[in-house]
Amino acid sequence: MRTYTKEVALKELYLDTYASMFAFEKFALLRDPEEYAAAGGFLAGHRDEKAATMLTYSTHKLLTSLTALDATPRRAALKLNRAIMGFMGEKRSYASADLCVDVVAAGLGDAALRVEIYCQLMKQLNGNPAPDSAAKGWTLFLMCLLTFPPGAQLENYVHIFVRDHAPPELR
Repeated sequence: MRTYTKEVALKELYLDTYASMFAFEKFALLRDPEEYAAAGGFLAGHRDEKAATMLTYSTHKLLTSLTALDATPRRAALKLNRAIMGFMGEKRSYASADLCVDVVAAGLGDAALRVEIYCQLMKQLNGNPAPDSAAKGWTLFLMCLLTFPPGAQLENYVHIFVRDHAPPELR
């Protein structure tokens, strides 16, 4: 047990020292914001706005996946976005528990979608002004964490995001 405690303490020290390296927007597998904005086919002025807000809360559906995915998982990522937004109450939904199951099942079934799910959840929780929506988002985030890991590439980013954004009782 002592070894585990020391490992946790060392990781916390490492993350305290290098937290800025693990800011969500620096995650290497994210799409380039310009590429993301171009997927919407907007005029140049709107593209700048969409690129700037790619990783912040929105009531609008995604233009494309947040991470670089092939065509089939990209379509699945857009379906997951609707499920996440429905569960959080951002879109009309009559079966929110089913939407939670859909998101968790997708994460269990596809490692590439795990990263996308966590990125979408972090986006929707980043600057979310609606307490009910944010609470549901954190519930879904916790369900995902309890069911499947974010993966080695994303783990430290998730850790820092939770430390910086989660309600105190969830940190």
